[in-house]
Amino acid sequence: MTRFDRRPSGSRGKGRPTLLLALAISLMGCDTSSAEGSGAWQVEHENVDGIEVVRTVSGSVWDTPMELVEELSIGVLDGDEVFMFGRIGAVAPDGRGGVYVFDGLVPALRHYDAEGRHVRTLGGEGEGPGEYGDAVLGMGLLSDGRLVLRDPRNGRFTFYAPDGSPAGQWTLASGLFTNRATYIDTTDHIYTRILTGPIEPDAPWPIGLLHLTPDGEILDTIPSPPFPGEPTGPGGALMPSKHWELHPHGYLVVGVSDRYALELRRPEGTLRIEKEGERIQVHPEERAEREAQREYMIEQQGQFMTSQPPPTPRIKPYFRNIYAGEDGTLWVHVHREASPRERRPEDDERAPDGPPLSLWSEPSVFEVFEADGTYLGEVHVPPQTTLYTYSLDELWAARRGEFDEVYLLRMRLEPRES
Repeated sequence: MTRFDRRPSGSRGKGRPTLLLALAISLMGCDTSSAEGSGAWQVEHENVDGIEVVRTVSGSVWDTPMELVEELSIGVLDGDEVFMFGRIGAVAPDGRGGVYVFDGLVPALRHYDAEGRHVRTLGGEGEGPGEYGDAVLGMGLLSDGRLVLRDPRNGRFTFYAPDGSPAGQWTLASGLFTNRATYIDTTDHIYTRILTGPIEPDAPWPIGLLHLTPDGEILDTIPSPPFPGEPTGPGGALMPSKHWELHPHGYLVVGVSDRYALELRRPEGTLRIEKEGERIQVHPEERAEREAQREYMIEQQGQFMTSQPPPTPRIKPYFRNIYAGEDGTLWVHVHREASPRERRPEDDERAPDGPPLSLWSEPSVFEVFEADGTYLGEVHVPPQTTLYTYSLDELWAARRGEFDEVYLLRMRLEPRES
């Protein structure tokens, strides 16, 4: 569950003086005559059919790209089972440097403090009060300290008091299983993804948000936000797709990946964030690998398909996904050039009738914006690392070790070394 920070927008600290300078430049007319290569953020403003457009032309607020640096690592290869992770399904910062973690392989809901010490395990597997199944569709903290967990196996939301004891539940039956399915906004309203209509063959699923008050009253159902020219057919690897998120202040952010344009559907009017850039070509060998995987899928599952997945494009969309951070920032997971890893001995020991070998992968890079369209810059994520939360101050991620063990990491942003 995405939990949004209630601190005032100026209290986060990191990057604020530089950001204020960039905003001052913007208000003075956004002079684009800076020396080439200076890295200064250059931006254009215009109004298009009543939509406020903020377009980054070049540069960024940060002087250099950022990288994620480990502050705390929780996990062991072998030892106490409360420090061994199998399948992390959700992470929720506790607001004090610690974290709640749901591991679906156990299953277990655990709390760790800011030093990485195990505080307690909440509930357990089952159907009783405070118990859960082996999957979770989000969790997060309310302002009074209660933890909310969406338990799809038992068809409900479950609440836990600050001391870890069960604190009530709401019934919610839904057959939809998807990532980042549940959010809490700055007023403790809860939003969760549901199907809003029947699933049609060869069409995007009709997914929207159920909007509830802190007391569990259903206020409304919010449909998927429309976007001009959005794809209407079946998707596929590297095909353009629509992505949308809930922003901390309760409005939707939406974009289609073949255009670098994000729209913030604010109550006071839509803001469109645009950024100039180049589409990346798919390397011929990377494309051949993806085509082999597509053909294998058709061979194995073709009889169940209403249509075959389309051929792999020769050019990548601008981005893979968009995320609204806990502090209101926007994180665009962009595409980059892929590269192959070295073959390993086990690669040659694979069954000949198994899925094609996967050698090509992209580095994980995010481009980060403030909600007013200010482009902060790039964040580079280390290999084998998956982000679970997004913020300029504190991020939580999981990393796989040499023997496929899992570590939970608290990370911070630092300028990337050349």
